[in-house]
Amino acid sequence: MNHPIKVLVVDDDEVFRRRVCEALEYAMGITIAGEAQGRQEALALTHELRPDVVLVDIGISPTENLRIVAQINSSFPDIRIVVLNKDEQGQQVLDALRKGALGHLSRERAQSAELVHALCAASRGEAILSPDIAGHILDKVARERKNEP
Repeated sequence: MNHPIKVLVVDDDEVFRRRVCEALEYAMGITIAGEAQGRQEALALTHELRPDVVLVDIGISPTENLRIVAQINSSFPDIRIVVLNKDEQGQQVLDALRKGALGHLSRERAQSAELVHALCAASRGEAILSPDIAGHILDKVARERKNEP
């Protein structure tokens, strides 16, 4: 990609959202296109700004924020989505992946370098899962497979 990756950051928690934006602000190859707090704002800014990647924290309001993932994926299939959440919420990550997210990072453990790596990978269409959640998801998929007829 020849141009900086435009990122829209969506998080209900303004303090955390600002921290994420500050962490990415000086990253080479990344530009913060905008910030959104809720679903309507996220969808409006996605439409207006056409970011390359939307970073959505699904942990605080999972039902509402999973709707954001689904609606962005449905309306803008070329825009990549990476989700953040707490480590113990593996089912929410699986739900986000099913709704179109391309990757996941742990809200508690994601450092600036990991965020940049994940956003760059997502912009290229590469899937990214935090190691902390990958095991949970693989276990869940294996259990589901065993229960199939």
